[in-house]
Amino acid sequence: MFIGILVVSCKNTDKTEQNSKLLGHWVNVDDYQLSFTDASQNYVNLFKVRFSETDTITKNGEVLTFLRNYSWTHLNRDTNKYVFKISKVSDSFLYLTPISKFAGYMVDSSGFLKFIRKAYLQDKSIRLEKIIFHSSLCFGTCPKLDIEIDSNHMAFLKRAVINEVGGNWNLNQIKSGNFKGKLTDSSYNELVRLLQSCFLRDLKFPNILCCDASVVTLIIYYNGQRKVLRSMTPPLIADGLITYFRKFGKNPNLKGTTEKFEIEDIPE
Repeated sequence: MFIGILVVSCKNTDKTEQNSKLLGHWVNVDDYQLSFTDASQNYVNLFKVRFSETDTITKNGEVLTFLRNYSWTHLNRDTNKYVFKISKVSDSFLYLTPISKFAGYMVDSSGFLKFIRKAYLQDKSIRLEKIIFHSSLCFGTCPKLDIEIDSNHMAFLKRAVINEVGGNWNLNQIKSGNFKGKLTDSSYNELVRLLQSCFLRDLKFPNILCCDASVVTLIIYYNGQRKVLRSMTPPLIADGLITYFRKFGKNPNLKGTTEKFEIEDIPE
């Protein structure tokens, strides 16, 4: 869902300073994301869902106004108007208070939307013990990936690569197989940083397992806890983490092995 905003030009120093502080990318635990990309126009995108119609981009006043357009039949369109006031903004936090009815539906009992600047989003108290990633086959040539990485930097990968030939899907025997090795410090540290920057403690995946895309599963052991996340449409805040594993599965820099090893999964 993409929603645009313009905040009317501010004439005093306080407003100019506030506009400058707004610049950048903001996220919150509910997977709302704000991007203020231009200091003079305060152009903003607000989005939550991965698949939706493009929302109307508007520029309206000192408050933030979002117009979401959508179709509920092939002949009818509707518009919901979301209006927020910027209650407080600092280097790290942004608070929006709803003004319109639909804006009120977006907030919880606190009465506002709280964002954190993405550059400040890192919970360094999270200690990784082990993480397991599964990506299923899809209706097409998506590879099946089963990856395990532990705190000793050891990595295990099972990969099934699919080729399409003449409308038929066949297993690529050369690229498929088992791989094992040790991550470099930089690669492992990047994984930890991504885990610490995705609201891991409160992160939830929508229970969507249908229909023809890959289903992503994460089993995360951290700080003496075990967390399981599974969905065909994971939230945007987890994109960096999922991209890490998919790139790793494509070019793992691990040695091929005939060793058989089990990678934990969850029941279907």
